[in-house]
Amino acid sequence: TPADKLRIVRDWKARGAVVAMTGDGVNDAPALKKADIGVAMGVIGTDVSKEAADMILLDDNFVSIVKGIKEGRTIFQNLKKFVHYVFTSNASELFTVIFGVLLRIPAPISAIQILAIDLGTDIFPSFSLGLEPQEPGISESRSINAKENIISLHGFKRIIYIGIIMAAGAVFAFMWSMLRGGWHFKFKIDINSLLYLKSTTAAYAVLSMTQMANLLQSRSEKLTPMQLGFFKNKYAIGAIFISITILLSFMYVPFFQKYLHTSPIDWKDWIVVIVSTFAVFFFEEAR
Repeated sequence: TPADKLRIVRDWKARGAVVAMTGDGVNDAPALKKADIGVAMGVIGTDVSKEAADMILLDDNFVSIVKGIKEGRTIFQNLKKFVHYVFTSNASELFTVIFGVLLRIPAPISAIQILAIDLGTDIFPSFSLGLEPQEPGISESRSINAKENIISLHGFKRIIYIGIIMAAGAVFAFMWSMLRGGWHFKFKIDINSLLYLKSTTAAYAVLSMTQMANLLQSRSEKLTPMQLGFFKNKYAIGAIFISITILLSFMYVPFFQKYLHTSPIDWKDWIVVIVSTFAVFFFEEAR
């Protein structure tokens, strides 16, 4: 009876369970409202039951509930991936500046270049994570705690150490470029000089490219890109190519060089960029 339904919902919630309750009649409305997720029938259900429910089955098929759970879990996981990716980018930029202060060197990257990363090369990759397909075994995974944080302690540690690796590569690229150009630690340098512009561009390239490796590894917290299917998320692969194109345009097109304070870099700097990118990728792969 409707009274039994309401009692069942209360008892299960008292045990700490997340309860979904189905119903179609007017008398089912209290139980649908009391449940964490009220599920009303779309075909035979009354208007009252539909208004009280959180979900309406348009086909009155309980299999649709399972599909809804899968979709909901996928959305939640993709939200976590998006947040991880964006926060890792911000952490790498923050640590790059902090390392520069601790080492008492000129700023390894300029403010306008940080904006170029956030508004240029990071936009498409972050959006592509929202379109990540369902991970294998999502139906068998444990239910999601309603109080679970988007970023867990483990996820926070992951953001920190990946951010440190990316920042270390950027600072190394900056310092090596500066030292090769004749700069020494006790020297001051004009921020408008070609050497400084080229060195900050090297750091900018490292942060941008390592984010591409981070994108591939952000597709799952537990599975590698190979296990997921490297090309399964075509949007992520496309986003990488678009972001690299934007990066190269910012570095080599005179119009962007003028406003972003960038300059072409040497092949030795590109070696640091490539090594740093593979370091982020394989460090996460090993984890």
